[in-house]
Formats: sequence, C-alpha cells, structure tokens
Amino acid sequence: MTTTDPEWVGLAVSEGKLYQLSGSLADFILDYASYDPVFSSGPKTHSFRNGVFTLTHENVPQFLDALHARPVESQEVDRWIDAKTEENTFIAFIDLDAKRFVHSYFDLPLEDYVPRGWKSQLSDPSAAVRHWLHGR
Repeated sequence: MTTTDPEWVGLAVSEGKLYQLSGSLADFILDYASYDPVFSSGPKTHSFRNGVFTLTHENVPQFLDALHARPVESQEVDRWIDAKTEENTFIAFIDLDAKRFVHSYFDLPLEDYVPRGWKSQLSDPSAAVRHWLHGR
C-alpha cells in the first residue's frame, strides 16, 4: 500500500452503536491472513491495521481504532450515506455484533475473506445499513 491509495469509508455496528470507518481497501479485508498469508507472517505485521489480520471478538477495539472509527448518530446516517454514495467511497457495512459483512467493491471478492462463521455478500451496503436501522 502507498499513501496514494484511495480512502474508502464504511459503517460498522459494535455493541449496538454505529461507527463511521475510513481506510484503504486492504483495511476492509476482514480476514487479511487468508487473503495474503505471506504478508501476514512477515516483519511489517505490527504496522498493518494495529496488528489485526483476522477480525475476532477480542480485537474489535483495535480494528475500530485502526479504521479511525467515530460514532455516528442514527439521525445523520441517511445524509451520510447519500453523500458518500455520491462520492463513490462508501464500500462496506460491517455488523460486528451479528458477524455480517456487506460490501460494494466489484473488483475483488472481499466476501471471500471474512472470518469463519461470518455471513458476507457483495451487495448494497447502504440498503444493509437502512435495514439494520429499521430492524432494531
């Protein structure tokens, strides 16, 4: 990765709270160890995503920190989604509580690189967020 990698954004749910995330495409690969086993065992592992290669319940705080998570109020979500969709940067909805990952990146099968037991799909993350908001 270089500093010229595009910045992607997503939304995540953890303990019932909604967070905005931002990072490179690689940051949104939830099981990076299966995506790139060579890098994951290399010398630079500590500097990538706070050392989180495969997302687990135990390392959620480090993952959120690595993706610059900031709380988002449910009232502002629709405006946020509309703005980010227009910018083409909204890539994923990650429900850490339900172990569900929805992404919209067509050039790489991110849905194949999720931790064991997760449900994942290439789909519209904004629809997934709205479904989560109205299903509570």
